[in-house]
Amino acid sequence: MSPRAAHDDPPTCRLCGQPIRDGEPRYREAEGDVHAECREKAPRPRATDISDCPRPPSHAPPPGTPVAGP
Repeated sequence: MSPRAAHDDPPTCRLCGQPIRDGEPRYREAEGDVHAECREKAPRPRATDISDCPRPPSHAPPPGTPVAGP
């Protein structure tokens, strides 16, 4: 197969695996081309809520704990 023949193949949607034909609405992304319809139907990652983030362990006593002192 010549390099030209490989270039003539239509791009494949990375979400559904079907060819993207000329004139079909699509998104060109770094990961690969995607049908516009497939991209709209794909589940979106939810926004990160800071309350979901793990917190580093604290060495301070919990608030309200009596602290021994001199």
